[in-house]
Amino acid sequence: MPDTYQELKRFLKVRREKIAPSDYGLVAAGRRRSRGLTREDVAQLAGVSYKWYSLFESGHARGVSRKFVDRVSAVLRLSSVEREHLFALLGWANSQRVDTPVVVPAPLQKLVDAQRHMPAAIYSNIFDVLCANALYRRMFEKKPARTARERNKIWKIFLDPETRRRWRNWESVARRVVCELRYLNGAKPQSPEFQQLFSELHADPDFRRLWNEADVDTLDPTKEHFEFDVPKVGTLQFDAIPLTIPDNPRLFFVVLMPCNKASQTAMSRLSG
Repeated sequence: MPDTYQELKRFLKVRREKIAPSDYGLVAAGRRRSRGLTREDVAQLAGVSYKWYSLFESGHARGVSRKFVDRVSAVLRLSSVEREHLFALLGWANSQRVDTPVVVPAPLQKLVDAQRHMPAAIYSNIFDVLCANALYRRMFEKKPARTARERNKIWKIFLDPETRRRWRNWESVARRVVCELRYLNGAKPQSPEFQQLFSELHADPDFRRLWNEADVDTLDPTKEHFEFDVPKVGTLQFDAIPLTIPDNPRLFFVVLMPCNKASQTAMSRLSG
């Protein structure tokens, strides 16, 4: 399972290595060992002690000030989502309980079922499909799930060969769900269910590659749409619109909205 100290170290290292020194007008005097900014660069640009920044990136500097973190965040050009993730890694965000079962309230189940012409589902924070409407099941479940793991969206994306083949833009889908998994779980106390799922996913080289990119900022649904092959129907193109549940942050509601007339017509046929 991911370790918070290692997550902090990886996150900061990846962020600074994505920034070209030339972006800050830095000229290398000889061969640079880093692909992007070095630790020395970040410390100098942020106006903080190199010793403290090194400890901070190593995950060993506790009790740093908000001003220190704000300066580093500015130099690393962190987005609002990335800053929120950094604060969570530092323990500055409220952690949720993970030792109680996730239960879908009856009104949410009714909301899912009410979506007649668009696939809809409720996911847990580890992407278990807790409930789904008939259209969602017709689109994604060619056969009934035999195990609880087969009802997990991210497990199927990486470890079920048939599901993996049916995603036409698999790389985009996989990168997005890894970002979401990290954002929802990376800095929180880990449940046994998350630990087991992470262990299984980590055996897949593509999951390890994407997890090690340490991204949390590919969450904007307006950036891209998704394409999924449905047997006897064709390729459906849609945007996935996730909505959090204020009373239960371990649940989120997702509805799939068709991107074009052909996909809308195909979904209508599936729902008939």
